Amino acid sequence: MKWLSWLQRGRTNVQASGGNEFLWSKERDEPSNVPYFLPHDPNEINRLDFQHFIIRQAIQRNYIAPIAGPKSILDVGCGTGRWAHEMATAFPQAKVFGLDVTPKHEQETSTVPTNYRFITGNVLEELPFPDMTFDFVHQRFLHMALPSTKWDTVVGELTRITRPGGWVELVESDLIMHNPGPAIQQLTEWGFAVGQKRGIDPRVCSRLSEFLYAARLTDIQKYRIDLPIGNWGGRLGALVATNLFSYNRAIKPVVVQQFKVPLREYDTLSEMMQKEWEKNQSYFSLYLVCGRKQ
Repeated sequence: MKWLSWLQRGRTNVQASGGNEFLWSKERDEPSNVPYFLPHDPNEINRLDFQHFIIRQAIQRNYIAPIAGPKSILDVGCGTGRWAHEMATAFPQAKVFGLDVTPKHEQETSTVPTNYRFITGNVLEELPFPDMTFDFVHQRFLHMALPSTKWDTVVGELTRITRPGGWVELVESDLIMHNPGPAIQQLTEWGFAVGQKRGIDPRVCSRLSEFLYAARLTDIQKYRIDLPIGNWGGRLGALVATNLFSYNRAIKPVVVQQFKVPLREYDTLSEMMQKEWEKNQSYFSLYLVCGRKQ
């Protein structure tokens, strides 16, 4: 199956369309001032970098917006800063900023381009930039950090700091594994329930283009990429499976604590999940949208 032919719109598998306080959670820490519940530790840092490489391989680039010679770029929720660092290298004439609620990921990265700067900030609050600051504003995989009721406000804020003629781009996943088995279904339900208690619903990601229209962006482009999970999907599928297994391990403490799930039961379901996505040829969808500010 040609998973990388997503730019051919209309294919079946690709459809066009502030603070830093932390609570210690067992052996992994998570921010207490945002609804995001994934940990901030070396394991998660490695997973975020790994996830970046998967997305870059899937789309064969770092962005879909038709940008040309941007002078200023912002990555909201930059995590390890990997995407922003690569953009700073690709566009040495641009000033590139990464923004995240915590600089912990950034402190553990190595070489930083001279035209890159990190700023601590919370996307759920007013962004610390004047109106019309950036030529390109990028936000990726914040579906576990943004309450579903805040998406309109956040996209409006991204639009506010974008210059006329500039682009806003969103890349997200709804975390729904298609062709699931019983184990996948149970683990997914637990993960969604944890998010819902914090006002998070990843399924809102299928409506990304609606938020861009509401912000009065134009020339909106939208894509859906179906990513295989498991060795049945080749190298890309194997990479995706590794990432999802790591994600499943990352949320384990929260699920076990909230639902009083025995550790052995959770681990057994995780093992079954790996067999199910191979047998059922499971996949999940990645949504990419971009729009231009008039």
